[in-house]
Amino acid sequence: MSYPGSPLIARELLRAEDRLHLMELHPAEHAALKRALRAPNVAVHRRDGYEGVLALSPPVPRKGLVLVDPSYEVKADYDAVPAFVAKLTAKWPEATVLVWYPILAEGRHERMAAALAQPGVQRHEVRVGAGRGMLGSGLIGVNLPHGFALDPA
Repeated sequence: MSYPGSPLIARELLRAEDRLHLMELHPAEHAALKRALRAPNVAVHRRDGYEGVLALSPPVPRKGLVLVDPSYEVKADYDAVPAFVAKLTAKWPEATVLVWYPILAEGRHERMAAALAQPGVQRHEVRVGAGRGMLGSGLIGVNLPHGFALDPA
């Protein structure tokens, strides 16, 4: 198993004073994360990510990044993400939020992106294919740090 991908990168970028909280509901994936990411400043929670992040928010100090990366296998995630971001930013207005999403031919991401669109929210997509399956991926940034651009071009 080659998991954990981006969680491993995140752990490697942590400073000594940083904390990383990961949410994984699937038992086998949770176990793989726990084995791969043992570190004193990493906590791997076996719980729903939406519920877990809201329960832990806001942290002290009130600075942090939340990466929202649901499976999107459950089509309801496309509607759940904007609702979650609204709840999170109401509870923790300083939160920096990055939402990752797949670009699929069905275009389900478009309604989600439109629901998240507001002044200051950035969106960037990379397309890598055409036809069927995953055509690319996108990021939506909410409350990004001053001067940060998802698309620096």
